[in-house]
Amino acid sequence: MRKAIKYGLLGLLCGSLAYLVFSILLSWKLGTGEFYFTIPALVNEYGNELLSGSLQILTFLWLGMASGVAFSMTENMDWSPQKQSAGYLLTLTIGVVPTAVVGRWFEHLFIGFFSYLIILTGISVVLFIIGWIKLKYDVLQIKQAIALEKEDIYE
Repeated sequence: MRKAIKYGLLGLLCGSLAYLVFSILLSWKLGTGEFYFTIPALVNEYGNELLSGSLQILTFLWLGMASGVAFSMTENMDWSPQKQSAGYLLTLTIGVVPTAVVGRWFEHLFIGFFSYLIILTGISVVLFIIGWIKLKYDVLQIKQAIALEKEDIYE
């Protein structure tokens, strides 16, 4: 449980970074020279820039937190692989639901379903790369510890 909370908080930080990067890329893509805190379509939808900006920030934070908790589930070695996979998919799905509601994915089921799959795949790839880098770092630490132990034996 502590590990899930730790990764969830780390995910909140990653979600805020993702929001900042998204806003910068959005502003750059629109090319007006202004910084956009939120997607203009959300401002038109909700009629208030503060509300739409807050909703967008909260969805990024929520998605980041859910991604962190999902990553912690994949590292729980006490669970079977099936339980890890189910928890991972369920947690990411719960994380994507607010984005789907705010973005109105449900109005067009086909587009919404494929948006869900694309985002789920993208998050899974990023989490896989993070896990792979972490595993490589752990293996390197183990190799260094073994090398130090061998030096002590031969001296």
